[in-house]
Amino acid sequence: MRQKGALVWVGLFLVAVVVGFVARPGRSDGVPLDPRSTAPDGARALRELLDRYADDVGTSSIDESTDTLIVLEDSLDADSDEAVLAWVRDGGHLIWLDNRSTFTPLRPEGASIANADGRQVVKGVCSIEALADLSALSAPSIRLFATDGVAASCFGPSAAGTPGGTTAVAQYRFDRGRVTVVGGATLVDNAHIAEADNAAMIVRLATSDGARRVVLWHPATITMGPEVDPQVGLFDLVPARVNVFLMQLVVATGLWLWFRGRRFGKVVAEPQLVEIPASLLVRSSAELQRRAKGDEWAAAALRSDFSARLRTEHRLGPDTPPDLVATVVAQRTGYPADALMAIMVDRSGGEPDLAELVTRIDHATPNVFTQAPVSAGRPSSLSSGSHTP
Repeated sequence: MRQKGALVWVGLFLVAVVVGFVARPGRSDGVPLDPRSTAPDGARALRELLDRYADDVGTSSIDESTDTLIVLEDSLDADSDEAVLAWVRDGGHLIWLDNRSTFTPLRPEGASIANADGRQVVKGVCSIEALADLSALSAPSIRLFATDGVAASCFGPSAAGTPGGTTAVAQYRFDRGRVTVVGGATLVDNAHIAEADNAAMIVRLATSDGARRVVLWHPATITMGPEVDPQVGLFDLVPARVNVFLMQLVVATGLWLWFRGRRFGKVVAEPQLVEIPASLLVRSSAELQRRAKGDEWAAAALRSDFSARLRTEHRLGPDTPPDLVATVVAQRTGYPADALMAIMVDRSGGEPDLAELVTRIDHATPNVFTQAPVSAGRPSSLSSGSHTP
């Protein structure tokens, strides 16, 4: 039963290790386009790519030190629109990847969305200098924008400003700043950023004026106002899935312990049905010693063992003389000191009588050792208080 329980605990430990490895810190599925997500539709690769080419990459907020803002998914309300537009007019560069939304500042410029035109678009006519030497973009669906009112464009058959033309990357000027719209966030998700020139396109747009502070904007991480560096604790590094698993493990372990323990009640003291006489052990030991090396050696071994047990039982030093041991034990137990001396010291001067010695030890044992039963008519002072012989 004990071995089976140990195997259960070992199995639970191995399961915890495997789950902790699979869901280790740094791995997160998250929501689509989340800069922290490593799933195919996440944007963790974009975040790490920009880390290599920009001085600083944030994921939560913009301020006056921000040079480039990349919007992965539109989460702006009217007030936020105005705040972002004011930041753009002041010289910021906004890169808009969510082509499912209609960003208010782009409406007057005629940035309507045309139909998707296949999985890949070639450079075509390109007036955006940072993208001039690229060749193509690739994604499952690439939106094309109308070129009416566009200041510069790339990856389309028509030049910027051409009525009725289309382009996959369009750029608009707003006072000292600019807005660049790109034909879909799938171009930069984890599954497609390595295809064609997708990675080069987004990096060059974000850092075309040199290394800068870039912010990736997504509803999962965005906060308006100054970015605050949170105090990260140990448990913040553990993924939520592991925390849930550990909670389930604690609950399951508690239920298992309850199930295993429910069959046990209160401890009940029961009398020992069979008392084994101490003489059996003494006689067996004496017989073995006698057969091995003779009565004299066996008697000496029994005397030495009895004396050592007396000293240990009554907390006397190993060098305490036998007469002092006998006196102290006699005072504590009421057993005659001369009888104890007869056991501990051989005073016969001749061949020892092993049977007589065994009988003496058998008689004294229940009276001078607490773990042995007490003989009738001679109670032990250790079990009934002080006793005077």
